[in-house]
Amino acid sequence: MLLLSATVRGILQNAIGATPRDRLNPPYLSLLIDFLLGSCMARASSLRRLLSFSFLSLLTLAALTACAVRVERDRSPAAGWAADEAAIRAATTASADAWNRGDLKGHVAIYVDSVTFMTRNGPRPGVAAVEQSFAATYFRDGQPKQQLRFEEVTIRRLDTNSALETGRFILSGGGEPDQKGWFTLVWVRTPAGWKAVHDHTS
Repeated sequence: MLLLSATVRGILQNAIGATPRDRLNPPYLSLLIDFLLGSCMARASSLRRLLSFSFLSLLTLAALTACAVRVERDRSPAAGWAADEAAIRAATTASADAWNRGDLKGHVAIYVDSVTFMTRNGPRPGVAAVEQSFAATYFRDGQPKQQLRFEEVTIRRLDTNSALETGRFILSGGGEPDQKGWFTLVWVRTPAGWKAVHDHTS
């Protein structure tokens, strides 16, 4: 850069000090043309480097976008729903297990606090009311009168954050006749995981 500046200064000084006729002589014209061509080539080289960098940046962005799309495809609705369904089934099983060991609070842990439980007399609102009803009807001295199990459980996806579960409940043992019926649970995704917001058992 310093060498080029010195050369330019020399050309200009010679050109300024020369007569008008000398300035049109081939040596001066040749030097000026070489200088202008050299400047244009240097600018063209810089432009090529800039365009190459921009092109590489676009290629990199396109590759990253393609990777992101592939990751989203790998997280397909089918794959995501399989995990959600497994979580809901696990929560249902854990609820029955809690009942059978006398952990009523663990049994109702699948519900949100504002759950509605449908009865023949209408909806029973709130998890506290559900727990109190179960304790009075199905428990004695802190233990269940009968063992609980679920059968024919089916879980259907409603949308990304909600699902519908249907199945059959069976209360057996304890020297009492079996009690059987069907239930429907409406599940929603919450920050604490999948929770039931409505229970209709008959």
